[in-house]
Amino acid sequence: MEGGVTWNNQPSTTGTAVTTGSGSGYRSWNVTSQVQAIFSTGANHGFLIRDANEGGGGREQ
Repeated sequence: MEGGVTWNNQPSTTGTAVTTGSGSGYRSWNVTSQVQAIFSTGANHGFLIRDANEGGGGREQ
């Protein structure tokens, strides 16, 4: 399935978003609650990581 997902047919997201500050370099955030939900429900659909401002510019986009 992962090879068939494109920007236009991507599945919707669920759950509460986790955020981290912007800037150059390494970013990290706590995903403990999401991982616990995966184990408790048995539904592992992975993670979606994206920029909150996807229409922005610059080389880091």
